[in-house]
Amino acid sequence: MKKRILALGLAMTMVMGMGLTAFAEEVPDEPTISTTDNLGTATQALTAGTNKMAMPAIKVSVPTKVPDIILNPYREAVVVDEDAGTTSNAALVTSPMYIYNFGTTPLSISVQNFAVTASGLEVSEEAIAAAETEKMAFIFLETAATEKALKGTYDAKSALMKVVTNGADAWENATTVALPTTSKTGDVTPSSVVFKLAGALTSAPETAWAAADKFDVTFTYKFDVKANAVK
Repeated sequence: MKKRILALGLAMTMVMGMGLTAFAEEVPDEPTISTTDNLGTATQALTAGTNKMAMPAIKVSVPTKVPDIILNPYREAVVVDEDAGTTSNAALVTSPMYIYNFGTTPLSISVQNFAVTASGLEVSEEAIAAAETEKMAFIFLETAATEKALKGTYDAKSALMKVVTNGADAWENATTVALPTTSKTGDVTPSSVVFKLAGALTSAPETAWAAADKFDVTFTYKFDVKANAVK
């Protein structure tokens, strides 16, 4: 019986010893400080490590091209969706631009680097007066949570609209796109916001509108982690 107890004790001692060895810190081969003045004191100044911020990855799906724009000063019924048979008689007929967030944090979206080139018309910084006789285009960019929420009519008081001209100031923090939603089964649905160009054209210019009259618009989307978006 004594032999069995002794053997068990030795086995437990070996197991515990092996466990301690596995997690033990590596012991250096030699000291890093070795005094020779026999004063019984020593110091070691520590330099800063390599520190950096752990930032979330930005994962978005965003258009790379401004959608085609049809100038429609005569307010024709322009086909928007052939399959659905829908038409639009807006002065500027174009498609919405959806942005989808696949990341792990809400994002603030800004719009910058506005550039507009025009041929055969002028781009106005203000809404076009009814009595205007020059060929003018008034352009604005609007954002909303869904396409149905877009107004399509300019409101100078709205924070969700931005007048677009060549070299226009950046539209900082135009909107926010929320976190994606995750179902109970783990399926992730990206959240989204929509942008769309709209505007007006001179309704009765002195010189008739021509097929060559046009303008081109370009801009840049900028994405930033939303402030105070702590999970």
